[in-house]
Parts: sequence; structure tokens; C-alpha cells
Amino acid sequence: MKKVLSRGAAVAVSLAFASVAGAAADGPTYCKDHAAPTITAPTGGSVACQSAITKASQKFVKAVVKTRGKCILKRDYTACPNTKDDEKVAKAAIKAQETIAAACGDTSGLGSSYDGVGGSDVGSCTLSQHHGTAEVFVGLTHGIPANIVSANEDCGAEIGKVAQKTLASVLKVVDKCIEGKIKAGDTGDIGEACVGSISGGVITAPTDGDTDAALDALFAKSSASLIDACGSLSEANIVALTACPGATTAEHVAECVTCSVFDAVNEIVDQQYAETGTLVTNGAGAIQTAVDAAATGDKLLVQSGTYNESVHIPSATCNGGDNDGLSCLGDSECPGGGVCESPADNLAIVGCGAAADNRPVLEPPLMGADPNGITAAGVDGLHFQALELRGWDENGVFATNADGISFRDIYGDGATADDDFSVYAVFPVVSRNVVVEGSEVINVRDAGIYVGQSEDITVRFNDVHDNVTGIEIENSLTADVYGNTATANTGGILSFKLPGPAIQTHGFHNFFDNLSYANNTPNFAIPGSTVSAVLPGTGFMIISDDDSVYRHNFLRDNDTFGFAILDQEIINVLVEGPGPFEPTSPDQDTERLQFRNNNVRENGGNPDPSTEEFNSYGNWVFALSTDTNGTCFEGSTINPTFTLHEGSEAFPDCP
Repeated sequence: MKKVLSRGAAVAVSLAFASVAGAAADGPTYCKDHAAPTITAPTGGSVACQSAITKASQKFVKAVVKTRGKCILKRDYTACPNTKDDEKVAKAAIKAQETIAAACGDTSGLGSSYDGVGGSDVGSCTLSQHHGTAEVFVGLTHGIPANIVSANEDCGAEIGKVAQKTLASVLKVVDKCIEGKIKAGDTGDIGEACVGSISGGVITAPTDGDTDAALDALFAKSSASLIDACGSLSEANIVALTACPGATTAEHVAECVTCSVFDAVNEIVDQQYAETGTLVTNGAGAIQTAVDAAATGDKLLVQSGTYNESVHIPSATCNGGDNDGLSCLGDSECPGGGVCESPADNLAIVGCGAAADNRPVLEPPLMGADPNGITAAGVDGLHFQALELRGWDENGVFATNADGISFRDIYGDGATADDDFSVYAVFPVVSRNVVVEGSEVINVRDAGIYVGQSEDITVRFNDVHDNVTGIEIENSLTADVYGNTATANTGGILSFKLPGPAIQTHGFHNFFDNLSYANNTPNFAIPGSTVSAVLPGTGFMIISDDDSVYRHNFLRDNDTFGFAILDQEIINVLVEGPGPFEPTSPDQDTERLQFRNNNVRENGGNPDPSTEEFNSYGNWVFALSTDTNGTCFEGSTINPTFTLHEGSEAFPDCP
């Protein structure tokens, strides 16, 4: 059980944090680790600048959360995101940037790496990061713009409203404390005093007594309100909430909001007061030059503008041992005690300008273009944020053999200068601990977001549209895919194993709370590629997946079918003889899947005519070569369904 303490271990647990600590021991962990921000008080004319950064940023974050949250709480799956709200967020960002620029003529005394940086860049880079933080916060605390179960409508609305109000209030309390310490000339650890930290799921509250008491009161109020609104719901209805993923009790919901607020506040304050990144100004080869000069753990803040360059992250080499200095993809390739590492391990490349939809744009140079915008091999701990990738022949970002790689607020447009399309936009493979969140991809001829031959994957809160396929998880283990919107693709979301890759396993995934609707775009994939066979009108396609759960997904208006569940062998049967999955590969079956309470309606109304084997499609299509293989259903309508397998037994109910 998490134990969340107020005012240090010597003081009794407060009412607010006690309610968080009451969550079940086997419940989800919502609190991410954060050290307290290291805040150095500004001096001279920069005091007013720092105050302007704080106040303008606070207004911007409130505008993002309110705008995005209001749309989601309408629970109209076609409503969000939308251009009007995008323009409103950009307008709020521009106003905040202008305020910061006007107040920050002197930045020489800022207590961060912004010392001496122009005020317009300070605002652009700070708000850009706030934008990513706020969008993920909204995803966690508001869910998707669709209600899976009507009984939880009041609870879901209360979560969103309480989260918005609590975040704004906590930011005010924390900022008041920080500004008070600065004004008083406090030279102590302001971050510990005013913000606190999180480690191992445990919140260490601020050491400033007044701030701690104010936060206790805020969290007590929010927790009580949430438990009152959600406490009468059954576990099944709590699980069906699209906010607070993984919650099964009202106490989990309260914990979710408390931790999401605390997490967001830590990030926002860190970005406002404790920036450590180095500004990369626009120019020929600027990003590559900065990457080459970077050391382990560095952060690059990339100025808005267009960069006609492809970027190569320095690959890993053996440090010591028998292969010292040679390229490697893991310690096993460095015998004799060597370590495989890159000077760019834990590098962050973060764009400025995203808040006003003015991210740095990476486009191919006119001559000598690499097929990828960014390439990395064997580099651990990479983070890419707020970058726009346009028109690359192959991939926007290609990364392989990484342990820890994350993408946040990436915009990918695959339309190339010669009227062709990129193959992928976000393309990590053979990696562990992969996160793709809050990103948007269009005009890609394979998958907008693809994760392959990897494990421990999170893909959430992304918007993928006008691609051949929106999201693909391939030949991988343990992916959590939730809160995504896939529309106007040929196929929305794909989860499958192919026989070609070296890693021949796929399963133990959790796909939930995804919107996949109106994916009816004609297929424009490379002829002969695997995805060229995806039929227009595909909502969700699953091939040779094992031991995975598909729950509370929302599928509508996909012309050919909602869900299609197949195995590798049946594809060869359908194409009459040896087909794309010959020679046979291991584990071709689709086994032990759970389909729970998916909302699948109005699909299959205009099926693609290209395959005559199916007279009609529908909400569910099962094409299995043997039998039901342990697959089960709960609360999902299976009508109409085309089922092909040797047995005739019905699909059983899930236990």
C-alpha cells in the first residue's frame, strides 16, 4: 500500500493524503517519481521576468485544461480534437508569450539555463513544454469524448471538473510559496519547501507549513468530492471510466487525481523555474551540431523554424573491454567487462513553440537527404518532444535497441515534396520501455505510430488520421494502448504478429478506451506490403495475438468491420494456398483473448467488395483456422459475425 505523508514522516497522515493512501494494495500506481525542482532565486531585473513567466504560464495551462476538458466532457466522439479549440489554445499561448517577452528584457539573473536568453524564446520554450504536460494531464483525468457506460456519467464529469479546479488551485498555492521565498531572499531549497517530491509512489509534501496545510485542504476537498460522486458505482462501472486508467474503486479515482495534479505541478514548476536545457537557434545543421556536442543527460531546446537536415544520434560503442570503441547494441557485444553506451544516452530533444502550433520543423534537405528525419541505434533514455516531422521518404523518427525512449507531442505529416508519403512517422523497434503520447500523425502510408519487436510499451492520448493505418503494435509484448483516437485511416488500430521478424511472439497487451471510427480511407500503401491488404473500413484488426485484453473500446462507422480477429494460417486459406505467411512460423494461432464491454455499433454498413469470400461484414469478424482457443466475451454484442473455424462452439463468457 502506498503511504503518502504530510510534513514528513514525523507528522500524522493528513485527511487529504490519507484518502489517497487508502487505495487497494494491488491498485494502479499513478504517482510518477519526481525530485523536487531545484529552484534558484532570480536576481536584479529578472525577478519581474520570473514572476511574469509564472503568472502567464499559469493562465495558459488553465486555458489548455479548460478548453480540452470542456470538449471531452461533452462526450461526443466526433467533437474532439477540433480546429476551433486548437485556435483557442494557440491564441492563449501567443498572449502568454507576448506577456513574457514584454517583461523579460533582462534575463541575465534568472536562476536557470534561461540566463541571458531572449524573452520570446523563454516564453516559447516554457509554454511548449507546458502544452505537452497539460495535454497528458487532460488525457489522464478526462478520458475520451465518449461514454462507454451511461451509469458512470456523473462520476466521469466530476473527475474532469475536480481535476481542472484542483490543478489551478494547487499551482496558485505553490507559486505563492515560491514567490514569497524569492521575495524574502530565501537561499534554501525552495523546491523542497514549496513543491515537494515523489519517490516510489510516495509523495513527500512541501516542508513549508502553510503550503502543506493549504495543499492538504485542497486535496481533502477534491478527494471527498470524488468519493461522493463515484463511491456508489460498482467496480465494473469504475473500470468503465475512460478517465483514471486502471481504477477499480472510488479511492483509486481520488488517488489518480491527486497524483496527476501533483505530477503536473512538479513538471510545470520545473519548466518555469529550473530549466536546464540548452537553446538551439535556427541555422544550417544546428540540431546535428548540438547533438554532436551533447553529453549524457543533456537537454536541447530547439527554437521554432524550419530545419532542412536529418539528425543522427551518436550510436553506442563499447567502453572498455575487448571491443573498446567498436559499435554495439548491447553489453553482450562488449566482452571483457566493456559497457555498451552512447554519449547521447538520456538525451532530450525538445521543440519550442508547440503551444502556439509553431514547433520546429524537420524537413529533408534538397540534396543528400537521409530517408529518416532522426535516426538512433543503441541509445538509451531518449526523449523527443514538440517536434514536427514532414515529408521524409521513410520515417520521421527511427530508433532501435533503446532501453527507455519516449515521444510526446510529436506532429508527423508524411506527405513528401514529390507527392509521395512517408512509411512511418514514429517508428521505435527492438526496444524496451517505450512511451508514445499526445502526438498527431497524418498522411503516412504504413502506420502513423508503430512499435515493433519491443516490450513494456505505452501508447496513449494520440490522434492519428488520414493514414493507411493509425497505430500498429507488432511482434511485441506488454503494450498498454489507451485513450487514442483513430479516424479517417484505412485501418484504425492493428495488433499482430508477422512471421518475418526475429522476435516471434506477440501478446499480453491491454487495449482499452480507444476511439476508432470512420476509418474508410482508400488504401494507399506500398503495393505488396503487409498493410496493402488492409481493407478500407477496418476499425480494429488483430492477428495472432495471445493473452491480451480488449475492453471498453468504442468503434463506430467503419464501413467494412469493427473488430477483425484472425490468425496467420487463415490468411493463407483465404488467399487459396500458400500465402503471405508461408513458410509457417511458430505461434500462428490467436489464443486466450478477452473482449470485455466494447462498444461496437454501426460498422460494416458498406463493406469493401474486393474480397468475395465474405458476403457481408459487420461489427465483429472472426476468421480462425482451428477453434475459439480460449477467447471469451463479456458484455459485447456479437452481431453480425462471420466466423470460420473447424468447430462450431460458441465463444464463451469471460469469467
